[in-house]
Amino acid sequence: MALIANFVYSNGYNVMQWGNENLAVIPMLIVALAAMAFRARWVQIAAPILLLAIWTLYFIDLQGALK
Repeated sequence: MALIANFVYSNGYNVMQWGNENLAVIPMLIVALAAMAFRARWVQIAAPILLLAIWTLYFIDLQGALK
């Protein structure tokens, strides 16, 4: 729900950078949903590794306050 609200408000208030930064949440959501949906061992091992990689990219590349 928050992801949808972020896109609605970023377009409505012309805060496009905020909306673009929230696009990074979509791959995180896909990985998390895959980990919940599939019990395969490789999915359960790969999910946290992928999440850490995506989080690292997100905080290094997309968070302007951290630059």
